[in-house]
Amino acid sequence: MKRSWQSIIVNGVLRLLVRLRFRANADPIESREQALRSGARLAQKQLTNTVTEQVSMGGVPALKVSLPDPSLKQRTGKVLLYLHGGGFYLPAMSLHTQYVQMLAEKLQCQVFMPDYRLVPEHAFPAAAEDCLASYRYLLEQGYAADDIVLAGDSAGGNLSLVTVMSARDSGLPLPAGAALLSPATDCLFRGPAYRRNRHRDPLFSVTAVDWMLKNYVRKDQYRDPKASPLYGSFAGLPPLQFHVGSTELLLDSSILADRKARRQGVRSTVHVWYKMPHVFPLISFLPEARQATEQIIEFIQQCWAERSASGNQIVLESSSSNTKHLVGVP
Repeated sequence: MKRSWQSIIVNGVLRLLVRLRFRANADPIESREQALRSGARLAQKQLTNTVTEQVSMGGVPALKVSLPDPSLKQRTGKVLLYLHGGGFYLPAMSLHTQYVQMLAEKLQCQVFMPDYRLVPEHAFPAAAEDCLASYRYLLEQGYAADDIVLAGDSAGGNLSLVTVMSARDSGLPLPAGAALLSPATDCLFRGPAYRRNRHRDPLFSVTAVDWMLKNYVRKDQYRDPKASPLYGSFAGLPPLQFHVGSTELLLDSSILADRKARRQGVRSTVHVWYKMPHVFPLISFLPEARQATEQIIEFIQQCWAERSASGNQIVLESSSSNTKHLVGVP
């Protein structure tokens, strides 16, 4: 399948407006304001039949998206806990809000998106603590772990993996699965993609990634599984699905995490999309984004169905190769 002309334009816009304008000495607060303005340009108005409100998840502010039907919780009980990206220093943007509204409508479920604490105001591991507290809140509110799926993009993909691992280590029941969009799993950036894609990634430069890492975590903490879940144990985790672009600096963050997960008995799949930008599923007008979102929705529904059928038993499956190349990837 050929790459869409829309993606070519988006890559060019990102390269001009974001990648080439990044300054190594940028102030995080100033960069936050600039990024929010850029994100608003990519957002499109979407009419969804959802209700959006601000709530507190055990002290963590959050956005809750649900359907107008007040009996939704009793009717389905399904919940998506979505952890937004943004380099650990950006709040959820309009792209995130529109994406979770769409997911709530298509999945016929409630979606909670925590407003976890950000750097530089709050140091690592504040964000990870807030995300685990949000998951614990759902359990305390009576939602069954079988009915909860996690999803997250970029930094939120990192936090999704960290949350599931922390829940396991805390003895909490695990969610039915986790969908991960271009997650940052390795602060050390092992693997060849970080070198091979250093000039190919349309959004991030190596300088920009190093800047975000410096603002989030100290170098001596890079191997801490709460900062780099790649160095944690994947044993016993629920099914995972990764989506990542072939030219991303973060490409190997997905490939290596998927490989380790399968090696430790977790059912995991990584979808590598040809020349797609970072967290492209959120850019709704891209044909590839719609295809990826359909796969994410199917995966989430499958996680719920399998957990329900297995009676709270995590299905473990190992495969020697589970990488899927899509949209023209050789």
